[in-house]
Amino acid sequence: MKQGLDADIQSMSQAEKTMLRYQFVMANSTASMGDFARTADKLCVA
Repeated sequence: MKQGLDADIQSMSQAEKTMLRYQFVMANSTASMGDFARTADKLCVA
């Protein structure tokens, strides 16, 4: 959860907090992105 950061959340700048959030989202969305890549060619248009 710390992602290699030693500072506590209270002492982080807004830029550091934004980067931490971005890293969290990217790390937790790779399964969804991979599923989309595997199934994108199977879209049905009605």
